[in-house]
Amino acid sequence: MRRNVCDSCNAGVEYLMLFFDTQRCTRKTQFGFTLVELMVTIAIAVILFSLAVPSLKRFVDDNAIRGACDEVRNSLNLARAEAIRGSRMVHIAPMCSTLTWSEGWAVFTDTGNTADCYDASDGLIMRANQPSRGVLITLVASPTMSTYMAYNSAGVTRMSDGAMLSGTFTCTIAGTTAPDRSVTVNSFGRVR
Repeated sequence: MRRNVCDSCNAGVEYLMLFFDTQRCTRKTQFGFTLVELMVTIAIAVILFSLAVPSLKRFVDDNAIRGACDEVRNSLNLARAEAIRGSRMVHIAPMCSTLTWSEGWAVFTDTGNTADCYDASDGLIMRANQPSRGVLITLVASPTMSTYMAYNSAGVTRMSDGAMLSGTFTCTIAGTTAPDRSVTVNSFGRVR
């Protein structure tokens, strides 16, 4: 003999009867989330987001540094190729208005008397804009007084007076944990 489960239900509490089916004494199906479930989900999301933000910032900074160094490397390779192709001296230097590599630079043929920077009288081949996210670019050259790189018609780095020239460009962002990157140019004009 089957016993009706509803016989054991408390019929005196009417507000509970809204949630029970009177024939089977089972709870009606409800859809959605409770406030507690929603708050726990939001708390977990906030914790995961707070853990991801520092590594995301480092990733973005690292990409900005890598992009700036790639731009320098591409400019050096372009200058070398143009020097060989045109059988002429081709320079890569910052703009005369700023004299800093972090503000942009140009690949040009020097027609004026300012070999250490680009001005309007020079023959522009390519201009690179300021790198993103405040990337600082510095050149440590040998000889130390050089603020530019130049390629002769053989694709070898030389100063305007013919002296040997080599150097290292360093790309960095101040106050970040992203590693610095560098581009080295040897005295034979090879870029690494």
